[in-house]
Amino acid sequence: MYIETVGLGHTWISAGEGDEMVVYTYGRYDHTYKGNVLSDGPGVLVRLSGDKAKEFNDYKQSEGKMSIFTLTDVKDNDIMNIANELFDSSGQLPSERSKRYANDTDAHIIDEYSLLNNNCTTFVSDLIKMSGSKVLNYQRVIYASPIGSPITIPSTHRFVNPRSMKSYLSNKLRK
Repeated sequence: MYIETVGLGHTWISAGEGDEMVVYTYGRYDHTYKGNVLSDGPGVLVRLSGDKAKEFNDYKQSEGKMSIFTLTDVKDNDIMNIANELFDSSGQLPSERSKRYANDTDAHIIDEYSLLNNNCTTFVSDLIKMSGSKVLNYQRVIYASPIGSPITIPSTHRFVNPRSMKSYLSNKLRK
């Protein structure tokens, strides 16, 4: 899992290694945000493999401020199966407005992007949870009354902001 903190930031994930690596990156690649960073629009899932995956990660790393986190409690195939299912759920390609992925078969519009509740970070949060990772799980403590005993409820973080996810994973994976 990769998290960059330049500007608004970006979160994406890969599975596999070397020539077998596949990168999944989700965002507003249909050029809908031009002039307004808060605009919603087509949610585009990009799937890159082999050299394209390496080039994407190398480019992102060259931009700086990127952190890499390795998930050890989930298999690459589990991530790939779910991500591929999401990718294959639509055959709609980004339009000609998109400079980067116009009519590119590596990019599918899979849903509606929303900066506040359906973005790159929520996509990765949901994907790793669906893949079986427990890294985002935590125990929520609730007090039913001022004198009562605390109740713990199993919960899962669904991060919206790359910086928050990075901070959480930095602390969680250090332990």
